[in-house]
Amino acid sequence: MFRITSFLLFLSAPLFVLAGILPSKGNECQMYIAYSAVKNNYVIAFRGTNGISELIIDGLSSLNTYDAFQAGTYNGGGRVNHYFYEGVRSLWPTIKANLGQTNPDTTFFITGHSLGGAMASVTAARLSLEGLATNNLIRLYTFGQPRTWDYETATAFPNWVPYTWRTVHHADPVPHGPPMDTSGAKTGPYHHTREIWFNEKFDSLSYCSIQSGEDPTCSNQIGDFNFTVDVVKSEHLRYFGVDVNDYGANGCADSPSPSSSTAPITSTITSTASIIHSILTPFILLLVILCK
Repeated sequence: MFRITSFLLFLSAPLFVLAGILPSKGNECQMYIAYSAVKNNYVIAFRGTNGISELIIDGLSSLNTYDAFQAGTYNGGGRVNHYFYEGVRSLWPTIKANLGQTNPDTTFFITGHSLGGAMASVTAARLSLEGLATNNLIRLYTFGQPRTWDYETATAFPNWVPYTWRTVHHADPVPHGPPMDTSGAKTGPYHHTREIWFNEKFDSLSYCSIQSGEDPTCSNQIGDFNFTVDVVKSEHLRYFGVDVNDYGANGCADSPSPSSSTAPITSTITSTASIIHSILTPFILLLVILCK
């Protein structure tokens, strides 16, 4: 059984408002940390944006402020998105204070959706580089993660966190912001590997490149992404048949949209369990944070 060591840690988030990410309930970013003494595992889960507005869409496309990334012995000149970096930096003392059970054999499952996916990515990198976790025992699963790093840090990321699945739902536009630098200079926002690209109904998937986080044969092939409220609701806020944003409000039960062709999560598990079990497990752990 998991012992909840920190539940619903709140980060006052005016910086997310400045980024255009405006939750509908109190401008909060929330996370939890859970520990299993039996399995010697930690789970760190970050929730995403709470609610939807034009500010989310407009703001996400303008998140182009990047800071030099420093963690542990790394000072290689690579950069990380300022807003996600600051979010993790604000929570870092609390995260470290709740990792009292760690040892070199501890496995970490780190997960998050949207904004939470970006913060999960930064957290995984810091745990590895600062020697708080063994890098090959970190399991990072993100869903609808926006571009978090620049080219240098994104390409170094697999050395820090080798086991990473970055799940993208069909034409979800959020993973395609901030816009990538297409000039060839490789200085702008860039994804780390490995993208797992699901189709609209979540009944098939593509395992994308392990060399590049910007595989042109996966979700990047869509090209013209539509940052509208309807598309964000159907593609970004709905993963594995679950309306992620409304899951807790609906009593932590599947509530498929009548207009959606995506199967609810129970059907998805039944029909594709042998393929995506390892992704669905952290996704379900992520949903726990919505059941407050």
